[in-house]
Amino acid sequence: MKILQINKFFYLKGGAEKYLQSLWKLLARHGHDNLVFSQTNPANWPNGQEKYFLPNLELGRFSWRGLFSLGRIFWSLAAQKKIRRLLAAEQPDIVHLHNIYHQISPSILPVIKQTGQPIVMTVHDFKLVKYDYRIWANGRHQLVKNSLLADLLLRLEFSLHRFLKVYQKNIDVFIAPSEFVKNILISSGLAAEKIKIIPHFIDLKNYPANPLPAENYLLFFGRLDEAKGIATLIKAFSQLNNQSLKLKIVGAGPELTKLQKLTAQLSLSDRVKFVGQKTDSELIDIISRSLLVIVPSLWQETFGLVVLESYASYKPVVASRVGALSELIIEGQTGQTFKPGDSQELAKILEQLTNQPEQLKLMGANARKVAEQYSPEKHYHKLMSLYQELINKNEVKIK
Repeated sequence: MKILQINKFFYLKGGAEKYLQSLWKLLARHGHDNLVFSQTNPANWPNGQEKYFLPNLELGRFSWRGLFSLGRIFWSLAAQKKIRRLLAAEQPDIVHLHNIYHQISPSILPVIKQTGQPIVMTVHDFKLVKYDYRIWANGRHQLVKNSLLADLLLRLEFSLHRFLKVYQKNIDVFIAPSEFVKNILISSGLAAEKIKIIPHFIDLKNYPANPLPAENYLLFFGRLDEAKGIATLIKAFSQLNNQSLKLKIVGAGPELTKLQKLTAQLSLSDRVKFVGQKTDSELIDIISRSLLVIVPSLWQETFGLVVLESYASYKPVVASRVGALSELIIEGQTGQTFKPGDSQELAKILEQLTNQPEQLKLMGANARKVAEQYSPEKHYHKLMSLYQELINKNEVKIK
């Protein structure tokens, strides 16, 4: 089968790209031909379709001077032209969308629809529901990039695409990674019959076959973003009685300086270590040697791959009760949950668990069993079943 994957980034930028990379390898391992449509970038993974890619559009800073180039986020004739050329040359059997907002835009969808290929879209965030992607757990709101211009542009973009119903009209099936995402999509007006739940997966071959000896530290890993609730974790850590206990924070992001200042203010600089980004193998080793992993998110998570990565390493997870995280955490068996933003409740849970090493080992063993349920093969068969069903329906329509 020839599958065209479409994502605005084709390098490891975030969670969507991490899933795309894993899916790419999984499909290739089963003998399928992967194609890609994206943007040009020096960091891109090797591919054979870059001549069709769009020029890289940097949206890190909004300004009036760059306003004309930002017209692409609303509708892109260049994207339509390039995708039409790619489809004609490669003739994929099916098109699988990931994140196309802004840099690619949904302008490509009617073109794909006209050429007859079925279209599925994995929902990696809440952009289809909310103009700024994020649904905060406490209902808060803040300007996009703290900019009135950026906020206004994304509101206009969202309103235009909602008015045109460009996603609803052209996408055959939306793939939700969790029940929570499916319910959010339905509440926003998408038809339930167009939504299929296929959770993400994790390949245990990359993880230790047996638990490694735990060292005396707690762990957070992920993007250092306000929405990830790392400040809540640091405040909770400051309340713990065990002064020999350490906290490792793995990752990079815009909140680093602010979090370092908070750590210093709480006199924790000798116990809280910001270790930056790590390679996959380095990260797995750090996870595997921790006592437990904390996921203190302040916004609704669509899935929680961090949880699966921790489970695969025999580590229990303490997570805030947001989004799909509650679907992955089995209270008291694989971890515990707390009210998002509540550093006191989090501190109480961490105090209890870190004083129960045997309980942590048992929870870690339970966690590993849960990770085994999210195998690549199970994901592959569900996805291929969906692909084939849509291809068969499409062939009937053509006849």
